[in-house]
Amino acid sequence: MSKNFIGSTFPTPAGGTLTVKESYVNSSNRKRFICECSICSEDEELWPYGSINSPKYNLEHNNIPCGCSKPRWKEWQWDIKVKRYCEEVGYEFLGWAEDFKGDKTKVKLFNPKTGNTWESTSAGKLLSGQGDPKTPHYLSQRKPDHYYVDMFM
Repeated sequence: MSKNFIGSTFPTPAGGTLTVKESYVNSSNRKRFICECSICSEDEELWPYGSINSPKYNLEHNNIPCGCSKPRWKEWQWDIKVKRYCEEVGYEFLGWAEDFKGDKTKVKLFNPKTGNTWESTSAGKLLSGQGDPKTPHYLSQRKPDHYYVDMFM
């Protein structure tokens, strides 16, 4: 029955095609299917062969396991995504500032332009554009300290 499932294709939300390539039994003795996505599999660092896999039920119910949907990224994938973003904006990624907990994990970053090192930004917020709290753009959006003190009092 699963041999007939090999070669099955499923559309992805981003307009790609997910193709079932092979099956295996995982350590919990459950059958999973290795897939290739016409879009995501192009990025071999983020999606090496075998990293896009799923049980048959999920595939049949449109639970797409690749980056075309909203997957649960693994720690090594977050590491790649954060490093790529930091390279793009000129930051240095110094590692996780705490135990890994997905997009909520705080990252330790250094901005050579301001000389600032900080650990207040989560991986998800960083990729959404939250940057160095010492940059003029960030500071111009922040209200003065007396505003917050007055609110608290």
